[in-house]
Amino acid sequence: MKDASPFEITETLHEGRGTLVLRGVRTADDLPVILKVLDPRRSRPRDLERLKREYEIGRQLDLPTIVRPLALETHEGMPALVLEDFGGQSLDHFLGAPLPIERFLDLAVRIAAAVGALHRRGIIHKDLKPQNILVNASTGQLKLADFGLAVCSSRERQAARSPSLIEGSLPYLAPEQTGRMNRAIDSRADLYALGVTFYEMLTGRLPFEAADPLEWVHCHIARIPQPPGTWVPELPEALSALVMKLLAKMADDRYQTARGLAHDLERCLSEWRAKGRLEPFVLAEHDVSGRFEIPQKLYGRGEEIAALLREFERVVGTGSPELVLVSGYSGIGKSALVRELCKPIVRERGFFVSGKFDPYKRDIPYSTIVQVVRELVLEILAESEEQIAPFRERLMGALGINAQLIVDVIPQVELVIGRQPPVAELPPLEAQNRFRIVFRHFIGVFARKEHPLALFLDDLQWADPASLALLEDLVTHAETGHLLVIGAYRDNEVTPLHPLVLTLRNVRNAGARVSEIVLGPLSWVHLAALVSDMLHCRPEEAAPLSDLVHEKTAGNPFFTIQFLTALHDERLIEFDERASAWRWDVAKIRAKGFTDNVVELMVGKLARLPARTQEALKQLACLGSTTDVAVLSAVSGRSEQASHEDLWEAVRVGLVLWMDGAYSFLHDRVQEAAYSLIPEEQRAEVHLRIGRLLLAKLPEEVIAERVFDVANQLNHGVALMTDPREKETLCRLDFQAGRRAKASIAYASAQSYLAQATPLLAADAWRTQYEETFALYMERSECEYLVGNFQRADELFDLIFQNARSNPDRARVYRLRIRLYQVSGRYADGVTVALEALRLFCVTLPESDEEIQAAVEAENRGISASLRGLRIADLLDAPVVSDPDGRVIIGLLVDSIPCAYNARPEMFALHVVKALSFSLRYGNAEETCFAYCAYGIMLASVFGDIPSAYEFSEMSLRLNEKFNDAKLKGRLLFMHGGHIHSWRRPIATSVPIMEQAFLACLEVGDLVFAGLVTVLTVWLVLETGSPLDEVLRVAQKYLAFARESHNDAVFHTIQLERQFVASLQGPTLEPANLDDRACDEAESLALITGATFGCGIAFYHVMKHVAAFIDGRYREALDSAARAATMLGAVMAQPIEATHHFYHALTLTALYPQAPAPQQREFACTLERGLQKLKLWADNCPENYLNRYALVSAEVARIEGRDLDAERLYEDAIRSAHDQGFVHNEGLAHELASRFYRARGFGRIADMYLRDARACYACWGAERKVEQIDQMHPRLLPSRPLSPAATLALRPELLDLLSVTKASQTLSGEIVLDKLLRTLLTVVLEQGGAQRGCLILCLEEGASIEAEASFEGRDVATKLLESQRLSSSLVPVSIVNYALRTKERVILEDAAEAGKYASDPYLARVKPRSLLCLPILQQTEVVGLLYLENNLLAGAFTPDRLVALSLLATQAAISLEKAQLLRKEQAARAAAEAAERRAMFLAEAGAVLSESLDYQETLARLAGLCVQSISDWCVIDIVEGGEIRRIAGAHKDPTKASLLEELQRRYPPCWDSPHGASRVLRTGAPLLVPELSDDVIRGLVVDEEHLKVSLALGARSSMIVPLVAHGQTLGVLSVVSATLERRYVRADLALVEEVAHRAAMAIDNARLYCKARDAIRVRDEFLTVASHELNTPVTSLRLTLQSLDRSIRGSRSGEMQAMAKLVERALRQGTRLARLNKALVDVSQLHGGRLPLEPENVDLATLLRHALDQLKPELSQARCSVHIQDGPQVVGHWDPDRIEQILTNLLSNAIKFGAGKPIEVFWGEEGGLARIVVEDHGIGIDPARQERIFECFERAASENYGGLGLGLYLSRRIAEAHGGTLQVQSQPGVGASFTLELPRVGRPAPRNNEERGAPA
Repeated sequence: MKDASPFEITETLHEGRGTLVLRGVRTADDLPVILKVLDPRRSRPRDLERLKREYEIGRQLDLPTIVRPLALETHEGMPALVLEDFGGQSLDHFLGAPLPIERFLDLAVRIAAAVGALHRRGIIHKDLKPQNILVNASTGQLKLADFGLAVCSSRERQAARSPSLIEGSLPYLAPEQTGRMNRAIDSRADLYALGVTFYEMLTGRLPFEAADPLEWVHCHIARIPQPPGTWVPELPEALSALVMKLLAKMADDRYQTARGLAHDLERCLSEWRAKGRLEPFVLAEHDVSGRFEIPQKLYGRGEEIAALLREFERVVGTGSPELVLVSGYSGIGKSALVRELCKPIVRERGFFVSGKFDPYKRDIPYSTIVQVVRELVLEILAESEEQIAPFRERLMGALGINAQLIVDVIPQVELVIGRQPPVAELPPLEAQNRFRIVFRHFIGVFARKEHPLALFLDDLQWADPASLALLEDLVTHAETGHLLVIGAYRDNEVTPLHPLVLTLRNVRNAGARVSEIVLGPLSWVHLAALVSDMLHCRPEEAAPLSDLVHEKTAGNPFFTIQFLTALHDERLIEFDERASAWRWDVAKIRAKGFTDNVVELMVGKLARLPARTQEALKQLACLGSTTDVAVLSAVSGRSEQASHEDLWEAVRVGLVLWMDGAYSFLHDRVQEAAYSLIPEEQRAEVHLRIGRLLLAKLPEEVIAERVFDVANQLNHGVALMTDPREKETLCRLDFQAGRRAKASIAYASAQSYLAQATPLLAADAWRTQYEETFALYMERSECEYLVGNFQRADELFDLIFQNARSNPDRARVYRLRIRLYQVSGRYADGVTVALEALRLFCVTLPESDEEIQAAVEAENRGISASLRGLRIADLLDAPVVSDPDGRVIIGLLVDSIPCAYNARPEMFALHVVKALSFSLRYGNAEETCFAYCAYGIMLASVFGDIPSAYEFSEMSLRLNEKFNDAKLKGRLLFMHGGHIHSWRRPIATSVPIMEQAFLACLEVGDLVFAGLVTVLTVWLVLETGSPLDEVLRVAQKYLAFARESHNDAVFHTIQLERQFVASLQGPTLEPANLDDRACDEAESLALITGATFGCGIAFYHVMKHVAAFIDGRYREALDSAARAATMLGAVMAQPIEATHHFYHALTLTALYPQAPAPQQREFACTLERGLQKLKLWADNCPENYLNRYALVSAEVARIEGRDLDAERLYEDAIRSAHDQGFVHNEGLAHELASRFYRARGFGRIADMYLRDARACYACWGAERKVEQIDQMHPRLLPSRPLSPAATLALRPELLDLLSVTKASQTLSGEIVLDKLLRTLLTVVLEQGGAQRGCLILCLEEGASIEAEASFEGRDVATKLLESQRLSSSLVPVSIVNYALRTKERVILEDAAEAGKYASDPYLARVKPRSLLCLPILQQTEVVGLLYLENNLLAGAFTPDRLVALSLLATQAAISLEKAQLLRKEQAARAAAEAAERRAMFLAEAGAVLSESLDYQETLARLAGLCVQSISDWCVIDIVEGGEIRRIAGAHKDPTKASLLEELQRRYPPCWDSPHGASRVLRTGAPLLVPELSDDVIRGLVVDEEHLKVSLALGARSSMIVPLVAHGQTLGVLSVVSATLERRYVRADLALVEEVAHRAAMAIDNARLYCKARDAIRVRDEFLTVASHELNTPVTSLRLTLQSLDRSIRGSRSGEMQAMAKLVERALRQGTRLARLNKALVDVSQLHGGRLPLEPENVDLATLLRHALDQLKPELSQARCSVHIQDGPQVVGHWDPDRIEQILTNLLSNAIKFGAGKPIEVFWGEEGGLARIVVEDHGIGIDPARQERIFECFERAASENYGGLGLGLYLSRRIAEAHGGTLQVQSQPGVGASFTLELPRVGRPAPRNNEERGAPA
């Protein structure tokens, strides 16, 4: 049955993320309670810590003004804090609107009193806000709640954290809580929070509004809130000022105590109740702090702090690790100094972690480094999953398969990356290398440019050897990146032979940067300042006490503080409440007889603590400098709560610090004093008891994790142990600790633990515990050897050998010795031991050379026999060796191969074939892979069986993968990729294999083979024909690795490879050697030779050989070839072996013609052998070697006189090299072919080949060879013009400029400097915590202020200053000049104390609180400065902000510089651009002037154009009839158009007026006024009103130009600029004069046009009248003739018939005359725009028939038939007479030009268009005239056909008037087709009364 809950819940007060606040009743006693419950699934670990802290602090404080905690229990399985419920509600329930004054004062007095009581008990709340102030509305009771963040005020040390980890509530944070200030938190932070709370109570709103945490931080640091009276005008000024004082940015400017605040509030409340008002009064008169506080600043360390910051900035800037050492006596302030760097680094988003070496944990390897790095991991774990993910990804990428190595040392890493597979066991050296590489990679994840890492390691004098070695490795490898290691140590405790001194010597010798800061005691002046600041008095008042303190402490800061604290504790320094001052009596202090030894002083202080506290401190001292409370509780036998209570007093007095769940001593001197409380004779017993308690109380998994701690405690008391079982347990723990230390390559620590374990073994351990004893002694002997105790190691090896029970166990001893001898270079001893070991298994190897050779051949035959009938690939499936002896034999042989290779080369092959033989006999083992691959190398190089060699090598790789053996993977990849792969596959594919080999070697720490990989990889890249620059890049990369791994032989070999490449490019001093300023060839060779590095020696001689041959020095090449031949065994089966034979053969063919006959025969024999090798290689891999075989064959054919064969073979070599990308061999083949043809007299062909050779060498990058060809054959270089697309080699500065320009374009898109600077300066202001900033640039003419930005409310106002000269109105000029000249930054923490700058006018006037002037350097030159100031906060600009600010300022400077460059470029192009603008303006003006002949409209548009382009306003005056008339005016500002109208109406220009226009009209000369002053304007106006209008229009520059045409002034053009930004010059005047000339011509032309138009009008009127007059008689004539015609037609006589013909002719002519007359009238109407149309619905067919009827006489006379193709009815809304006129004209033309031929007419309708086509078969129309016939007075044929040329002109115009078209298609001699198209409009009309369907 479920237990009843101890609480009855009545209400849920709050539900947050992981936290629940409930109201309820405790069922046991019906007590009302509040429960604060944590949901473990949603809360964080630190939430539980806060809950515990709230309970602990609440229990310690017995105050009625705090919510009392009752218990820490569980509620429904969740942690719950039980609090009293006094019926209160949080203050925020009463807010939202301004509180009444009396209500506010009543609450504020009680709040201040409650906070004061809290502060007097030494507690800072750190999270005061309305939600944590509870008020009972009915009783008036007020209490403070939520002490989860509270701390002891006297010793609170601000932990530097990223802004995301700021503790507190953002709207209520004090500036010093933001992590952005170099100030610690004290009780005044609570007073700032009260200021925010009071502001909210009085105004109903917060003092700031912000959208994100960074904006909140900036508000608290740099923005001033509006006074409360701004929002509540009736608020008394005194209250507003009181709140603003609480909100002061600097803690020193606020109230100093809650008591002083409460005093002023009580005064306000009393006065308000008495008078109902508040008079202003002096605030804080009674506000003096009675706390004895240690000043939170350093004294006398300014230079040292600056030095530290410079080192950090350098690390950030260079990306290279550095070591800074801080030394001095204990207590001198080393740790405090370094902590000053903490906050700046964190504010840079960097990591700062620190750790302290413990003298009692020196045997624990990496104890402090683990502690330090664990902080990093824990900080990551506190982040969100989104923030953790990138770190997880980077960690997995950096650690790879070796991640478990880091997890073993730092288990918390597993929480980030998850469980990891175990790592392979390696020999000691490889294990050590692997661990260091992996740890470097691990640190590199954190030490990045975006977040640099600073490691602070304190008390280095106590560092364990493993930590020192790791430290050395970190700071001497550049790959660790942005890492600053700061080490502090006591120099008086470090002797010349101290391990730290030796480590530092190694670091310096490795070339790492090491800086030292030595701290001395404080001077009397600085100590006096410290004393006076602590006692709040003037230094001279405290001088006697300062003298005494200096005498006692000798200026040691820690001793000084502790001494003064002791005086306060002894009440020899006391605060006088009545006088509000500190009092002391120096005589009494002297009489007290205080010690001058700091440890004695500490012991005395500890002795005054309660007994339980002293006991807890003793245990804490035994456990180390820092201990978890859980461990302390376990060893003390008390609960965690009791342990907290035991140490509370020590925390209160500041001797112990409580932070993040652990206790730590304030200083190691305190720990030393606490440890001294234990009598020396009792210490072993205490440690033993602690060790036993840890064993008894800690779970097994915790013991395993803390094995070092447990073993150390027990080892201290081992002498007291009597129980064998206990000794056995300790032996097991020491063994476990030793193995852990050895796995972490902490060999010295491992040796120590293992050495303590072996004596604990039982006497008969070899018999009763053989396996454990054997393993322990093996581990110990190995560690003894690794730490240099060789004799002791050999003794232990002999001991193990004597007690070993079996040969396999003895073989384990031998194998370990072989590996250790190999590590130490004792190769001969290794071979000897191997031979001894093999004899254990009856394997005896011969030792003479002849016997060895015979044995190799015999074994090889045996191998062949064993493989008969098998494929090599079948060996992959061979069984795994099961015979223990067989496995041991194979392992011994493989382990001995490297020793044999180095000490007994003749035995190398024997060991290889023996290992292979035993593998074929017994089966495969992991080591067999190495034997298979080594045998493959022998097959390729010695036996020439390349296919089998390749199969063996590939099979060994697959077998290694099958065994999943990482130890040998890198070696096998190296042997495959570097020795075998290229004999069967393209050489370029070997490079990726070698890169894999390099990484695989690094993963297992195999630096020996990794070095070999790098040497061969560089050569392989060269062999592929890659550009020489790429080869150099690869060489440079691997040089860095060789340097860092201290592999000198490899380093110098790669350096020689690099120099060989450089010699091909040309930079070496001479072609014959590889020297340059950075490399000495002889020195490098001597070092390689001294190291007996055969591979390097062989490489050197081959490179010398190749270089000499390419340069044409064949005798030298032959000598080098001979030396290289002796070393080929060291490069067996490597590609360079083939290169040697290739160039050796070419050297012989080059020397052959001049050699004497005997030498020629010798050469021929050697060439024959060389060709056989080359043919073998070409047959097996033609991709790599065919080009070489063909080229050597060609050269042999050449010397043998086989010219045709030589020609073919040269081409084969060239083609093969080209196809495979071997550009260097292609060039060589071209060069030798050229030489061949030139020798035969084919010069042109030779030149062609040589040009191709030169091109190949140039492509390869062999500039020296190119220069040699150019010098020997200059004619091959014809000068050619440079192609626009040619590749150029430009100075880097030009490319940099391009990069800058592109970057700036990306930033702005356009050159919008205001937007750019607004963004940049806003970021600068927020990043730097500034209120105002200026950007100053150094220009050619001096420094100028380019931009200014400042905060105005929440926004940033940015202003561009147009290169304003330095001015005291904007910046302190003296500071700017100092920074410019010295190139040093200037930081004034309080500009009120400006020192040497005090006289600066700007500082005297503005009085900024703090300022920064930061030079922006480019290549050591100052290019600009960033000036920032903060008027609210002293110390706002800490040096740590400078890196980011420098980058931001530099970006701003670059962007501005780009704008200036563009501005200069624009200025340089100004003339051309101005000319282009003038041309465009003239073109536009010309277009305007030519668009219309109405010059009034045209000039009005011209005035508008002038306003758009060249002026702000413009007027044009014209002379007409002797009078001046203004006909146009325009203004850019439409609102001022009325002013122009007023100017024209009231003050028109007259001939005798002072107007500038009148003056120009009188003189005819233009007038230019570059600058119109008010006086000048006054001289051009009539009266004051005229002046007023002119000034309102705006006039600062003007031009007035006459309009002259044909020598006559027609008017004047006036243009005016309203601003001096557009000041007119001569070039502008020339432009306006040209416009004026064109305008004058336009006016003249318009006037001429008007005259011509009037003449045409008169003509048209005449034509109209004439037509009318003609029409009258013609009409009469026609009527008469028509009547006569009718009469005649009625008669029958022949005479009458003849008369009828005459009459018919007269009628026809009369009709024609009428049509002509009508045409004249129509033309007149068209010209006048008066052609009338009278549309109606008409049928097109009807119109056509009517027209045909009218033309019947003409048709008859011309004998033209008309064929009509009927279509559907087409009805349209047209003028019938006009359409019939068109049809008549078309039919008349068809009759006229096609007489005697048929005419076709057809019509139709489509898409709403009516169409009628008239086709004739007449003379046709020339295509060139087809469009012209529609023009007025144009005729289709000018001769014999007559006509006025008006018919088609009128017809088209009529068609267009109807919205239609008239087109023609015609071919001369064929006929013409006219198409009329008209839109149909209107309703269809029935035709012949016949109903038809409506047209579509």
